[in-house]
Amino acid sequence: MIAVGVMGFRTYGGSVFFGVPFMTGLISAMVANRVVGRSLTETIVLGQVALLLIGGILLLMALEGGICIMLAFPIAFPIAIMGSVVGRLLAHRDRPPSLNHVTVLLLTVSLGSGIEAAMPNVPIRTVLTSVEIDAPASRVWEQVVSFREIERAPSWYFRTGLAYPLRARLEGTGVGAVRHCEFTTGAFVEPITVWDEPRVLAFDVQSQPPPLHEWSPYAHVYAPHLDGFFRTTHGEFRLIQLAPNRTRLEGRTWYSLQMQPSAYWQVIADTILHAIHRRVLDHVKAHAESQAQIATP
Repeated sequence: MIAVGVMGFRTYGGSVFFGVPFMTGLISAMVANRVVGRSLTETIVLGQVALLLIGGILLLMALEGGICIMLAFPIAFPIAIMGSVVGRLLAHRDRPPSLNHVTVLLLTVSLGSGIEAAMPNVPIRTVLTSVEIDAPASRVWEQVVSFREIERAPSWYFRTGLAYPLRARLEGTGVGAVRHCEFTTGAFVEPITVWDEPRVLAFDVQSQPPPLHEWSPYAHVYAPHLDGFFRTTHGEFRLIQLAPNRTRLEGRTWYSLQMQPSAYWQVIADTILHAIHRRVLDHVKAHAESQAQIATP
């Protein structure tokens, strides 16, 4: 089912995140209870063990990394429990389902990935983070267009392998200039689309690096979700003068995410983007306020 959905149709939809754990629980329960009658608790435990084994196989085959497997388990565990309950009930019927019935069900759920791939629905989301800075907008602008190495140590969650910003440099000025925001996994290439100094800096995202370094015993992991399933489309910095020496700096990122259930993965993506914004905005705040204090007689 994973091979058909992810490798074949290149989709991370409900068939993968709901269908795989449900069928894992259902089939393990049917097999275990056909051999010998087991309690509900034993059946559920066997289903969870089967799910962990699948995760381990994906890790050993370099098809997924440890981070994404861990993030998927909060969805998969309760769905597998449901499958275990249904599988145990079916196994104890007078006429339990045959192997042909199970095969048809597996094929039906697998082909659901094809339907999901044929009807893509990828909404664009916006993440906004802001900070107030004790410096005039002109000083803040200088730090926004390009900034030096962020020396502050990354938060613990970035040390798990999530990409985080290091520095930014600008080639040229005005609309048409190109900003390079360098992350731990590579650089975002961002052509400038709006240059309204010192109020608005907006840019498209021409190319982007992988969103994370996966945990894996191998140097390379073939995980399709690292290429294109999370895509930032454009971004913006907006500077609002609150007082002669006080500015609110807003950072916005627009992105699309092709993974289901969207409500679950969007919460994770929004949280990570807020953390990335906060790291950049806090760096800009510290340097802008430092420069403003030096310039104050």
